Amino acid sequence: MKVEIPKFERCCCCLPLRRGILTFAYLNLFITIFFGVLQVSLWVYYYYPFMKLQSSMMVMYRGIVIEAQMFFVIALHVLDVVFNIILIVGAHMTNAKLMRWYYFYQLTMMIANFFAMLVIYTGISKVSGLDTYPTLSECAVAFIGFVVQIYLLLLVHSELNKLRYQERRSSFVNHMAEHINLLFYLFFSFFFFCLFTFFLLLSIILTKDFQRNITQVFVEHTSLSIRIIEFIKMLIDIPVCKRCCFCIPLRGGLITWGYFNLCVGFLLLTGSIFGIIKKRNVPESEKYKITTDFIVIIFVTMIVGILEIVLSLIFIVGCHKKNVKLIKTFYYYNILLLGLTSILTVYGGISAVIYTVDGFKRGLNANFLMYFLSIDIGLLLANFALQLYILLVVRSEIIKLSSDCQFRFANIGSEAECTMTIEGLTKENRVQNIHANPVITKGSEIKGLVGREDNVN
Repeated sequence: MKVEIPKFERCCCCLPLRRGILTFAYLNLFITIFFGVLQVSLWVYYYYPFMKLQSSMMVMYRGIVIEAQMFFVIALHVLDVVFNIILIVGAHMTNAKLMRWYYFYQLTMMIANFFAMLVIYTGISKVSGLDTYPTLSECAVAFIGFVVQIYLLLLVHSELNKLRYQERRSSFVNHMAEHINLLFYLFFSFFFFCLFTFFLLLSIILTKDFQRNITQVFVEHTSLSIRIIEFIKMLIDIPVCKRCCFCIPLRGGLITWGYFNLCVGFLLLTGSIFGIIKKRNVPESEKYKITTDFIVIIFVTMIVGILEIVLSLIFIVGCHKKNVKLIKTFYYYNILLLGLTSILTVYGGISAVIYTVDGFKRGLNANFLMYFLSIDIGLLLANFALQLYILLVVRSEIIKLSSDCQFRFANIGSEAECTMTIEGLTKENRVQNIHANPVITKGSEIKGLVGREDNVN
């Protein structure tokens, strides 16, 4: 009751759940066989003709680099292949028993990998004497593999819940959930805004007859784009969270995030103010060191800090008062922020890769370059994932507040009616309908006003 396990209706927000599981299973089977054959080939290449199953070598298993004996590595890969085949067969046949076997196997191996990662990577530099730079890179790879395992586990859990529901009673599940995909909506909106601006400029220059043709073409393309957007809405399912961080109540977690965001805004504003003060106190002989980029960064930081403070206050008030309009203001700001974060993530990732390649050409330390590449890309992806999760949680709260039902108690006692049949009268049988209309007085006394209707049979 305290922890919410996410339930997905679609894989990667677009594929049907069972087909997504099958796609993951086939990819996992291919990768397992590929790495298994590769590691056995390396073992034969380096240890021939002194090949022994007891001999150990460095191998990678599920993103974790370990030194293990070959019989243990081969056994792990064989188990993975067998249980991936079980998952594929179970998903194709919609067999809940086979999928449950894979679910418990995957859960066990995931927990074992997590503890193995803690044991190995906390003492790897002491045991093997390796540098700390490749260790952090290996941790990043292991973390990505761990996240993929968790996601596949959640997909299988969601499919098992759906299958159990279908076993209890037959029902038709509509996967065409109508959820708005904001990224596609924003993309098409921006595209057609630019298109509309272009046609508006043309309409000022061109003749009236040509303006009518342009307007007609624009309307036709707009209607087509609306149909495409409606089709995309039916194909894509955006998860709705019931709890923040899977354990905290949704509104409480959002209020906490609002106050944290407010503190971040104050820190940004304070830092930019100190930067301006420091710039003014710089001696004349050192003012040449202050570049235009530094001034632009200070003013951009100040603007972002002010926006964070204002919109965080609006969001906090909206969450406390359950005001959907105020929450939507922060929601749209987060959408804009997510778009900027996406652009910065792509730009930062490309810049980091270019810097790393240039460093390799100049003969810099490879471990040093890979360390900073892992840190840069990891921070960019973590920031993007955080913004995306906050957007999903805020959207879930908006849906929850918008769909709350207003309960109303209606007193239907005043409309009570009873039918009484009396037989054995002197002339003929009669059916008497007695309408009781109770009246409630101030002293809580109920008086019945009885009306009588006689119907002759």
